[in-house]
Amino acid sequence: MLTFEDRRKLKKENFETLKKNFLLGALTFEIPFSKNRIVYTDSLDKIEENVVYVLEDPLLYEGKIERIDFSGDHPIFNKLNFDYIDYESDFFYIHSNSLILKFDIFALIYSSIFNEFELKKREDFEKIKLLRKKPFLEKILFEIGKTVREFFLKKNGYYLEIQKREPFLLLTFDVDRIRYFDWKKDIYYGIRKNFFKDEISSQYFKIKKQYKTKDPWNRIDDIQRILEENCLKGTFYIFAKKRDIFTSRYSYKESEKLFKKLNKKYDVGLHLSYESFLSEEMIINEVERFKDITDKESIDVRFHFLNRLTEKQVKIFKDLNINTDSSIGDRKNSSFFTGFANPIFLHDNILEFPVISMDSALYLEEMRGINFTENIDQVLREIEDLKGVFSFIFHPSSLDEFTYEGYSKYLFEIIKLTGEKKFKSVSIDELKKILKRREEKVKIENKSFFVDSLTDYDLKFYFKDKVFVEKELKFNFKEVI
Repeated sequence: MLTFEDRRKLKKENFETLKKNFLLGALTFEIPFSKNRIVYTDSLDKIEENVVYVLEDPLLYEGKIERIDFSGDHPIFNKLNFDYIDYESDFFYIHSNSLILKFDIFALIYSSIFNEFELKKREDFEKIKLLRKKPFLEKILFEIGKTVREFFLKKNGYYLEIQKREPFLLLTFDVDRIRYFDWKKDIYYGIRKNFFKDEISSQYFKIKKQYKTKDPWNRIDDIQRILEENCLKGTFYIFAKKRDIFTSRYSYKESEKLFKKLNKKYDVGLHLSYESFLSEEMIINEVERFKDITDKESIDVRFHFLNRLTEKQVKIFKDLNINTDSSIGDRKNSSFFTGFANPIFLHDNILEFPVISMDSALYLEEMRGINFTENIDQVLREIEDLKGVFSFIFHPSSLDEFTYEGYSKYLFEIIKLTGEKKFKSVSIDELKKILKRREEKVKIENKSFFVDSLTDYDLKFYFKDKVFVEKELKFNFKEVI
């Protein structure tokens, strides 16, 4: 239950979006009339009483980290060294009856989403690596939110928090390929088998004999069966381009068939090609083709190769009416790449669902000697603590044990582990609606504040020495302001 003032002279980034991500992590709302003020500034020359100050760090906006200090378990990025008294919280100073955050949380949010960190000290590389094993940024925001709440309760006597109820499982399927066999391979491996008698060509024809008329990579029906048997939701990403720089994918007609088959029960998004990541024209062309296939006005996307997005790409997404992206993640590790265990905003109305793990990353981790069950169990425990979202990518072709030996177990183990931990299975569309409801249910009319019934959250309203836990809330500002 906060209000924000941006007093900086230069305002480059989208501060409205950064505020949204702050509020998601701090578990509260913005209310324009509130006395619970957070002031974002580029100067601390004049400090008022009963305010929380955040001082801008231009270097951190560029992803440049001069140092990482730890106070207990809490990391502090580019700590401000002022001659102020430490507050009882690790993250704040206290001066003139106001709190001053020891680092720029808004710049950290921005760079965690859009920048690769540039580290000045060699030892900080290992610190970042270890931090990303946990949703470190969301934990920082949670601690900041708790301190801010306690501070403003002492000063102003009221505060509003959100309580999330359960963690979510977001199963996504990248349909990269649907065909292992084709006539070109038949000719190529036939020549190799006849002239060189090599093992690869022999294996190809052995697999073909085993499958007969079926293809080992055409596993959409199998995935649907697995989802139905386990009462799970799924989101599928399909191509709208026949080939990319790596290989042939599938035709426009096959994309159309896939959509018609899947759209009856599941969300279907666009799998943007690898090379479109650097081409606005390609993004536009593939989005337009996908909209032709689906008749959708607004869509969800994921690039073929996990990577950070740029602000330019986000602007393209906004212009093309793209709702969500799910492209940011670590290709080689199960990790909290952005520092979040929950969805975040890329722009005011564009959500990012960070990828926490994928089948190929688990395979690479196993090759390095990591026990994938223990690893995923630890990841799920971190997500449980924050009632977050375990976003997992599985490729339907990975079900095939001939061409992707050892991959299928990842899907079944994740279904088992999340089931035991009572993760709620959701689709991209459901998660969008949950977050949208949180925003839409908050209304300010005639000096009254309303929060209509939230089915996915509880409201915790602190007023003087009382705490009310409600599903909906209404009060007049005069009562608390």
